Amino acid sequence: MKGELITLSKKDSQFLSYIDGTFSDDMRALPVTSLNVNTESEQVTFRLIPTVDLTPPWTGFEWLQILKVRNFLMIAFPIFLVFSKNWSHGDVRDPLTGFLAGLGTLCLMTAVNLRNDYLDHLSGLDRIHPQSGSRSIQNGWVTAKQVKNWSYFYLILGALLGLRAVLLHSEVLILVAAFGLLGVLGMTSYEIGLKYRRWSEWAVFLLLGPLLTIGTQISMGGSFDLEVFAIGFLTGALSVFYLHLKNFEQLMVNDQADFQNTISWLGFENGKRWLVGWWIFTIAGLNLYHVFYSSSLWQVAFLFLTLASILPFISHLSQLTSPLSSRMKGLVPLGKKMILSVIFLWLLKAIWTLGLI
Repeated sequence: MKGELITLSKKDSQFLSYIDGTFSDDMRALPVTSLNVNTESEQVTFRLIPTVDLTPPWTGFEWLQILKVRNFLMIAFPIFLVFSKNWSHGDVRDPLTGFLAGLGTLCLMTAVNLRNDYLDHLSGLDRIHPQSGSRSIQNGWVTAKQVKNWSYFYLILGALLGLRAVLLHSEVLILVAAFGLLGVLGMTSYEIGLKYRRWSEWAVFLLLGPLLTIGTQISMGGSFDLEVFAIGFLTGALSVFYLHLKNFEQLMVNDQADFQNTISWLGFENGKRWLVGWWIFTIAGLNLYHVFYSSSLWQVAFLFLTLASILPFISHLSQLTSPLSSRMKGLVPLGKKMILSVIFLWLLKAIWTLGLI
């Protein structure tokens, strides 16, 4: 792709306007190289391209990628599990409020995705990780400023959709919503800054785990029970496992740019042990859950699946000798397959419970 090149340092007065895309209405500044990322001496070389020369693949695909629809599974999956559990027990007392709350949660997830894309672009994380984020800003489809503004829109829309649930079931949902709001702010702001701190993964665990499932349960008119908490505990653990995998794959670059997370703090060898330990912890909890809440058929199915998944995972990790190993790129796809296989089997069990198959 041809275009004029310009290099700016963080100390230049125009630096921020080029990073967030506000320097021009008809040009995009695409980052080519970023040096000394996350430091005061950061330098970025931009390629200036007219917006008319930047054509996304096609409108629908562009928006799906910008909104990170692929991440919706980690929201829709726990919600469906709670719904199927309540439906099979005849305990869905307020389906309209539950539906609106679920839709609001997806909007809030969209707001978080967009805000994270904005922050990761400004911090340099998405500029030095070619596979990180939606790539919509780096490809010039939208500006960082536009992404930030859309995040505010979806945040307000999500809050409005969830308002009915909070007003009708205020006794517990206010507490859940308050913790959820703190988590969202922590993962999407520099001021609180949980996203770039050690153990920040616990915010993801709560938001995509217990807070989500308990909030969904109460929004449907139900009351708190241990099964709903257990579902949230396990779905949160699956989400955090995937986050740990991505952080481990990006360990070297994160360390060089001083992007902090639990894996970068642990280092390469301890990080490998942590990944194995976290997956064993997750699948042990998954099997224990099905001992209490499933028939023997499903207990055997989950036991077989989880035991079959652990051996190839440990084998793959044992062959990694450094963060620069060529086999590092195969780790996240393997982890995805493990997670998706668990989700598929659990969804199959939920559909079976509903009597649909």
